[in-house]
Amino acid sequence: MSHGKIREDKTCLNCGHVVEERFCPHCGQENVEPKQPFHYLFTHFIEDFTHYDGQFWKTIKYLLFRPGKLTKEYLAGKRQLYVAPVKLYIFISFITFFLPSLFSGSEEEMNDDSKKTHASQEIEKEKRKNRLLNLQTV
Repeated sequence: MSHGKIREDKTCLNCGHVVEERFCPHCGQENVEPKQPFHYLFTHFIEDFTHYDGQFWKTIKYLLFRPGKLTKEYLAGKRQLYVAPVKLYIFISFITFFLPSLFSGSEEEMNDDSKKTHASQEIEKEKRKNRLLNLQTV
């Protein structure tokens, strides 16, 4: 079931019939706003995987601990119980590339700080050498 905002206009965008509730009685299309903000699309995408029916968690469990059983059941036609392979691939790819980008900034900052510290230590050493040389020449 979609959680989209119901349109105020009660005519079906698909067939033009009057829609009294959430779905058109003539064609079955849901009467929700066709344009959704990115936040809605993102949360809807995540919700599809983690919804209470457990498709995602069951698929991950079998994929990690019993991959043969997952493959056999999927090939036998028991597909409603599991997340579709392409959908799972896209989701895992998204997580694989998105999460590291969130945490990589802090590593770069730490590396930059250590480089600055090392550079400042080198400058201090040079200053001390110059002082000693100036003292010796005097």
